[in-house]
Amino acid sequence: MVSNPEFLREGTSVHDYLNPPLTLIGTDCEYAEQKFRELYKDINAEFVCTDIKVAEMMKYVNNTYHALKIVFGNEVGNICKGLDIDS
Repeated sequence: MVSNPEFLREGTSVHDYLNPPLTLIGTDCEYAEQKFRELYKDINAEFVCTDIKVAEMMKYVNNTYHALKIVFGNEVGNICKGLDIDS
């Protein structure tokens, strides 16, 4: 079994796929790891292999971090609106 989370953004998914910050897989199977290394050999990104739990947690943390940036920006906008500041 292999976890291979993606880190694609809406609107830039093709670019993100071709230029990932890293290639992440989670597995405890050496055969699967070698097959995925072969699959991604032409992608210019660090290949990170860890266990499935860690790979999935990395995906959840990444998603949560980016969602929090949006929430933070929205709250700053609300504060500016309340203070009659053009944001």
